[in-house]
Amino acid sequence: MPDYHCRKDHMAMITRISMAHVKFLAALLLLCATLLSCAPRHEHPKPELAFRTGPAVFMKLGGVINTFTVIFDEFGPEPIEEYGIVYKFDDNVQENHPDLRNQKVAFDQPARQYSNDKIVNIGIPVGSHALGYRAYVKLKDGRVEYAVPIVVVF
Repeated sequence: MPDYHCRKDHMAMITRISMAHVKFLAALLLLCATLLSCAPRHEHPKPELAFRTGPAVFMKLGGVINTFTVIFDEFGPEPIEEYGIVYKFDDNVQENHPDLRNQKVAFDQPARQYSNDKIVNIGIPVGSHALGYRAYVKLKDGRVEYAVPIVVVF
């Protein structure tokens, strides 16, 4: 009979030891999870600003620009203060692209990703043979960026 009690005590001791190990491992795992969750996270940088000049819509009978479009593919880290289209009617527009010193149409709606349209109804001056226009973005830090221009020859 002593043999049976000895075995029973031995099994109880093994159960206590293994339960202690399980509790220790669980506490260690919880500590590791807590430390890893508090580790500094690497922020993914915002993509650079990417925008394009969209197509202008002309009235069917001609002589009037009906709509300008600015297309945003990505918003950069710097907030946008203003965006729109700069344009000019000039036969030399191929080499002399429009900028903020020329006529502009500032869009009044907040910029959204993809297509942003503005109805303008701008008459084409008599005798004009070319229109140059491009999208611009004025950033909060004062910088102005321009998209690739579009030139339309009449």
